[in-house]
Amino acid sequence: MALFKHILDFKRNAMAKLRDKRKTKRFYVGPAFPLKATIVLPDTDTMGRKSKASDKPDPGRSWGGSLFNMSNVGLSLQLPPAAVARRGEKTVVMLSLDGHELKLPCTIAHFRIQNATAYCGLTLDDGDLAQSKAYLQLLEAVAIGSTLAPAEGGIAHNRAGLRSEKYKSVRPALLTAWRDPDNGELAGFELVLGDHCLRGEAKRPALEIFSNKAEGDRKAWSAPSFAFSEGVENEELRKLFRWVALNLPRAVPTDLREMMRFFAHSRADWAAPAGKGSNKAPVAAK
Repeated sequence: MALFKHILDFKRNAMAKLRDKRKTKRFYVGPAFPLKATIVLPDTDTMGRKSKASDKPDPGRSWGGSLFNMSNVGLSLQLPPAAVARRGEKTVVMLSLDGHELKLPCTIAHFRIQNATAYCGLTLDDGDLAQSKAYLQLLEAVAIGSTLAPAEGGIAHNRAGLRSEKYKSVRPALLTAWRDPDNGELAGFELVLGDHCLRGEAKRPALEIFSNKAEGDRKAWSAPSFAFSEGVENEELRKLFRWVALNLPRAVPTDLREMMRFFAHSRADWAAPAGKGSNKAPVAAK
């Protein structure tokens, strides 16, 4: 099942381009990103030999590991040193993230043990359309966050009295932070993801979501996304934001990473300020 039904809805042609091996790029998976991996490997004895306990097919043994990079055609993970695998062996990897589970057939591309850690590279085998789409959606979230780096230019708000700094991803995403020009204190941020804008303010502890779908004016972001405020699209945007915020690189300053992680968690106790017009006030994430 796809991780997102209303955003990142890749079509077959787009998926084929993303899976193009000639354009393979690896994306870093940070330790704060709550993505877990489990791989099934043939059971072995203490000498690394496959078990001969019965005449039944070897079901294998599950090993939990830590992912450290992903690409459009495979992934790499760290396993306990007792794990044993050989290049070319067929296996299955289970990826789990925030209640989602994705089971993918794959092949061992390489396996080595170094410094009491096993490093395993996997090449993804052809799966069904739903599996491929879900994996590429997950990869997109990883790519957006992990590749944000300082940049010049791009469309974003200028805010009077504040200094802006921008970070651009290799994917269509632009992160802008605003600071006090005198002491550098962080006042807020804005993350533009395609047709959507997600904003966090230091003085308002909730994520605000805007859309330019109606106006078509990416410079203004003048209309809050009321059409989606209680629907699944905003829920998906909040989920995507969470995954991006939990996988930011060191190129993004520590205080900005911490603020975005704060906004990655829902705050049900917050409501939009009273007294604002219903057509002007931003929609707060729930």
